[in-house]
Amino acid sequence: MSPQPSGNAPANKLPNTESAADKEIKGAVVDFAISKTIGESAVKTRNYSEAAKSYEKSIELMEQLLAKLPAEQAAPIRVQLEATRAKMHAELAGAAAATNSST
Repeated sequence: MSPQPSGNAPANKLPNTESAADKEIKGAVVDFAISKTIGESAVKTRNYSEAAKSYEKSIELMEQLLAKLPAEQAAPIRVQLEATRAKMHAELAGAAAATNSST
């Protein structure tokens, strides 16, 4: 016999058990990804000042999130964030150097 749905939950759907903290984390990650993507697009169009602003905004968004998390939960994310920051700075430096050498 198959289980019957309870309450107002439609059949074949589980009730939403996502916490407010989980929603905040997901929102911050989405905002980070959007801002990072804008920065990557700006690099491709050689708008380096816009890329730098977008990259810094994306890092700031994640740092704000990490400040709200317990240290043990934030630590591995912080390591990844620092690697991402280094990659962003290297990308900007490399793009600027390539532009300067071609002029």
